[in-house]
Amino acid sequence: MNIYLIPYKWTRHLSMGYWCATFGLSTWWLLQVFLSQSSMSWPANLDGVIWLTSLSSVIAAGSTLGEGNLRRWRFRDRLWKSLTAGGIAFGASLGGYYLWMLLVRLVIGEEGVDSNLLNYQYRIGAFILMGVASGLGAVTVRKWTGMIQLFTHLFGGFTAGFGAAVIWGLTWSAFELYELYYASAFASTGFGFLFGVCVWGVPDDLYAGWIRVISHHRFGHRIPIDPGATEPRERFVGHYPNGLDLYLPPESSAMELHTSFRVDKEQRYYLRGLSVYPTRMKRFLEWVRLDYDPRSPVPVETQLESEDRIRMGDAAEIEFIVLPREEE
Repeated sequence: MNIYLIPYKWTRHLSMGYWCATFGLSTWWLLQVFLSQSSMSWPANLDGVIWLTSLSSVIAAGSTLGEGNLRRWRFRDRLWKSLTAGGIAFGASLGGYYLWMLLVRLVIGEEGVDSNLLNYQYRIGAFILMGVASGLGAVTVRKWTGMIQLFTHLFGGFTAGFGAAVIWGLTWSAFELYELYYASAFASTGFGFLFGVCVWGVPDDLYAGWIRVISHHRFGHRIPIDPGATEPRERFVGHYPNGLDLYLPPESSAMELHTSFRVDKEQRYYLRGLSVYPTRMKRFLEWVRLDYDPRSPVPVETQLESEDRIRMGDAAEIEFIVLPREEE
């Protein structure tokens, strides 16, 4: 997980899914290697609990480690937070597994917990509790921003566990591949991917908006809009000689005070037109005219997206881009 390799697009939210899916598949593979290469053996009724608790703890630790890599935590912080998240998930998933098995035994009887019986309805609860345990472990070591974050982690873990159960059941049942070897592999990978996507995505606060000149006057010059600011900021563009954040020479066709770029507390970016001369924002299949209307008490503004282009006058053109905050 490297923030420089994750562009600011909607696909960035899938990167944590791929990361956690790798941990899930690696956990399954290491368990297979351990079983095939070591002389250790255990009763068949322990296969499920060992697999699910291992998967839960590793995914929780992997999600935490992924965040630490993106935020550039110190190595010891990455280590202890990942181990703490994994330990909490392990304990919670272990308790949840046996609690579910106890409930099945009380409701169904001994046949419900028979390791030789592969019945989907008797196993789905164990998968779901595994996912919830992973979410609990991850959210415990993260900075809480309210109950929404707790709900996101627990519900995301619920979704990932349910999805893993569906994948596991379909693989060995509906597709008539009566082989738990493939079922556990696909379920482990699917659980990791769903957990990474649903629980914690790459947040916006790791990125910052920039203004970049793409016309020939001062080509390539760029400035950040919010360099580490925690309060709203506004950047002004034009050719007035004093007080502007981005200066464009008069021959570029930009007016003394032509546009401004604003960011609010929720890190949403806006463009304001401050001149009566032509001002347009362009994006794919869309454009917005922002010429200032002297009859209006406020300037016209529009919300920006990364790679939007703004043309001021006849020649001046700048681009709004969102880059990793470490670029500053």
